[in-house]
Amino acid sequence: MSERILKNPFGEEGRWYKANLHTHTTASDGKLTPEERVTAYREMGYSILAITDHGSVTDVAELSTEGFLVIPGMEGHPSEGDTPYHIVVLNAPADFIFAEGESALEFVSRAYATGGFPIMTHPYWLGLESEDLLKLDRVKVLEIFNAVCGGPGKSISTVHWDNLLDRGGRMTGIAVDDAHWDEHDVFGGWVWFKLKELSVGAVVEALQDGCFYSSTGPEIRDIKVGDGRILAECSPVKGITFVAQRWNGGRLLAKDGETITTAEYELTGEEKYVRVECTDAEGRKAWSNPFFF
Repeated sequence: MSERILKNPFGEEGRWYKANLHTHTTASDGKLTPEERVTAYREMGYSILAITDHGSVTDVAELSTEGFLVIPGMEGHPSEGDTPYHIVVLNAPADFIFAEGESALEFVSRAYATGGFPIMTHPYWLGLESEDLLKLDRVKVLEIFNAVCGGPGKSISTVHWDNLLDRGGRMTGIAVDDAHWDEHDVFGGWVWFKLKELSVGAVVEALQDGCFYSSTGPEIRDIKVGDGRILAECSPVKGITFVAQRWNGGRLLAKDGETITTAEYELTGEEKYVRVECTDAEGRKAWSNPFFF
């Protein structure tokens, strides 16, 4: 498996942009038109939105405005043997479609060949296991939170993520809405990108480099790695967890009635990776990407 070197977004130049990378419209099975979907997210303070309707690319050429970027994309449903996959392709060309009978490996290869960027969606909802994800190790980003999958109670896929990381996978994690309607499946999970400019190319580069973090509420304000330690700073939360492979890692919890904004983890030297997870009083979470050692 190829090595993947990730950047620490908190040490990079640029500014933060709020994004949702998985939404549907009336062009497939969504409730809102593309224009209505864009308006809703722009009014909620987002700067980036991907329209990812099923099967083909929806025309978004006229939807970007000053300070708000709309990314073309689509969602395909290929299989690999008996294993089903749902894969979002960002920056897909206008004529990119899902070809029935195409394998997942072929679909991913074709996405890359046409300049697209594939993302693995809702593994918990699909019943995928780490071995299924490792088969498609060319896909470098995994949905770890999907708001619409909260219907059957399967929004969070961090166990799948950690199992993958434990086995040497190097996927980063994003939070998305997968919005189809306009109530329970909107504004629930998002990505904060650190970008030098607001462009499709900059977003794709940040996805490749891991220059982002994801959240359903809390803000991660800084993470420093060095001198055998990881120092995390965030908005007020009830707990900060340093998640590593198997039994490694640690957690700092606030006292009853209090909150914390910083925590430090001293590396033991056994960690293959460490990621930071912050949980607030309402149970909402923020996730950093893994730091590999």
